[in-house]
Amino acid sequence: DETTKKLSTINPPNMEIQTFDLSNQDKIYAASNNNDLLIYDIRKQSFEQIHNLGIKNITIIKIDSKNQRLIIGTTSKAYIFDLKKQELTCILDNQTKKNHDERLDIRDITILDNTIWFSTFNGIYIYDNWTHNLKRLIHSVFDNSSLSSNAIKQITIDMDNGVWICHDNNGINYGAPYRPFSYIKDTGENNFKGNIIHDIHIS
Repeated sequence: DETTKKLSTINPPNMEIQTFDLSNQDKIYAASNNNDLLIYDIRKQSFEQIHNLGIKNITIIKIDSKNQRLIIGTTSKAYIFDLKKQELTCILDNQTKKNHDERLDIRDITILDNTIWFSTFNGIYIYDNWTHNLKRLIHSVFDNSSLSSNAIKQITIDMDNGVWICHDNNGINYGAPYRPFSYIKDTGENNFKGNIIHDIHIS
């Protein structure tokens, strides 16, 4: 549509947009390659800087409109930026882990109730907003109900709070609330071919 055409031609001076998200108030937030946080002004048809994050290698941002904050993912860390207080908090730092050389690259951010789910190349990290604890889900050859692989592309939540997980190379995991994950893969008998799944959308 016309809006998409306009946005595709707009770029802030001396910047490139790395990622953006749309709030439920029709505000467009974006992160640039200069580590700037921007908001799109529809009347002026331009981006305006609202904060310099000082964060390198941003891969994705997600708006949490309910709590007035941005969730920010990078190649090695995750942050919460409070839009009201203008405060930045690091909630996941892969460099502090023992296996700090493992690839993280946050690719998707999903908000489920009081938790934030981060899809990475190294499994799923779940941050609890109430306790501030961090939990990690990974593949285990000893557990059939674990993730089918650690290369997570995207997570989608359905109307019943079921969790659908796309993998780069190992099909789909589905987890009903309070139930272990099941594994959906190409068996030649179902309706999809191949196990490289990029996206799932619930209609």
